[in-house]
Amino acid sequence: MKFSQKILLASSLLLLSSIALLTAMQAYTVRKELEVIEHTSLNQMVKEMTNVIALELQSKKNLARFTTETVQYYGDTLREVQNVIETSILKENFIAVGFGEERSGSFVENDDNWQAGSDYDPRTRPWYQQSASKQQLIVTEPYIDVSTRTTVISIGTPVFQNKQFVGSMFFDVDLSGLSDLVGEVHLFNASDFFIMTDKGITIAHPDTSKNGEEVTSYIPDINLHLKDQKIELNERLYQIRIAEIPGQNWLIGAIVDEEKAYQSVYKMRNTSLLYGLVAALV
Repeated sequence: MKFSQKILLASSLLLLSSIALLTAMQAYTVRKELEVIEHTSLNQMVKEMTNVIALELQSKKNLARFTTETVQYYGDTLREVQNVIETSILKENFIAVGFGEERSGSFVENDDNWQAGSDYDPRTRPWYQQSASKQQLIVTEPYIDVSTRTTVISIGTPVFQNKQFVGSMFFDVDLSGLSDLVGEVHLFNASDFFIMTDKGITIAHPDTSKNGEEVTSYIPDINLHLKDQKIELNERLYQIRIAEIPGQNWLIGAIVDEEKAYQSVYKMRNTSLLYGLVAALV
């Protein structure tokens, strides 16, 4: 090989090495900047979603309290209670509302699509027993309607007259809107958000077939007690963020596919290296 050719080859290799180094440094810098943006954006999105969910649940609780107070003042008979719970605002906000009487076990409700059987005793139901035992508003653990895969909770409230406990009310809340909410939010088109109990039972997920399932069934290595974490799933790296929802024993989680999130960085790096190689060859 002639000396001039050696010089040309060395120059080309030096150029290629310099381009590769600069490309790597640029890709590293851009990725770090994107990581900061991702972390900040993820925290903000999680915070906003927790606030929306907390406010929505609080509004349901407030309406349940107001309705219970109305029944306490004006619901001296089951017929009067029935008149209260048949109001349109309650039917618009709850799947069903009902009242169970402590003394007789009598029961009234406003669900037009369901009628309690003759052997139905409201005093055996979790919403009744929990609110009667605690003597305050309670929220049951979420449960799944097996036919619709809809997630439901029941708000239970004790009813008093002349300071004596006379029964309990229930307010069934449809949580299917939460699956719609988490399904509409994405970060870099590389993330999924989900809501779960503090025991890891999925309440709302964009894939509604996961509702009611343990979160470990689809994210095996998740740690519910760790705010920020990284895991490997199906040979890909994911970042997970978990936050508490105020006023509930619920958590909101976000999982981000890092390969998808940083796809633009990898594309820029590969393109720069390709251009560098072409320039060296020319």
